[in-house]
Amino acid sequence: RTDKLGLAAPALISSYTLRKVEAWFERGGLDDQLGKKSRGVSLERAYRDQLVERVAENGHLSTALVAPNAIKKSKTVPEQIDLMIRLGPIVIVGEVKHRLFPAESLERYNYFQNLRGAAQQARRKADAVKMCPEIAASALGLPIETAKQLRVLPLVVVNQGFGLGLLVEGVRVTQSGSLAHLLGSNDLVTGMSFDVGTGEKIFNTETDYSDEADLVRRFEDILADPFVLRRFINRIEWRAFDFPQAKGGSILIDAPELGDLGGAERG
Repeated sequence: RTDKLGLAAPALISSYTLRKVEAWFERGGLDDQLGKKSRGVSLERAYRDQLVERVAENGHLSTALVAPNAIKKSKTVPEQIDLMIRLGPIVIVGEVKHRLFPAESLERYNYFQNLRGAAQQARRKADAVKMCPEIAASALGLPIETAKQLRVLPLVVVNQGFGLGLLVEGVRVTQSGSLAHLLGSNDLVTGMSFDVGTGEKIFNTETDYSDEADLVRRFEDILADPFVLRRFINRIEWRAFDFPQAKGGSILIDAPELGDLGGAERG
């Protein structure tokens, strides 16, 4: 036994140093003095404002609405609802989470735990809206009879792409920017070519939907298979390499690698 303590070199060398220093400062009481809850509230408000604007500017949507405010906790609302969107016959009940991108194994584990908690929250809030359609009617300014006919869809919205497209506890996870773009435009830029001689930029685009009814039909499929993720998944290749052993010799290991661009993207 010794009173001397040491730091394991691999943990310092291989981990994300900046994140580690930030964590040390926070645990020591040295942070920005701004409560995490207040940061979340202001970020959620800014995101709702963005969605309200994007939906209003999208001429392909006819009945879509975004509740401009969070739905506060009350006798009929057991938990505050961060985000509510009406899309045709669907009312989306969103749980919005702002988290740092997980850089290490423990952070990834904690992140997935947070996703599970967020999915459970979204499900509970969606169930509350199902039981009390007056919540959606009041938040979206709809007649109660219209609100009663809407199908309630829980959704987890995160601020960055880690977890994009996952189904967690039966609830889909999407990224805030992807959802904003989907509700704000029916076109997605999938690539760009550049003419060195003329300086002309040529954008490659895909049309996600033709009108609101088309988006309603495809909405959940688009969230489950986002193009920005698919283009990377399609490039994954399995390759074998020799891994040396301490006792001599080596073993053959298969590992995934991100392959080169192909087809139109390569051109």
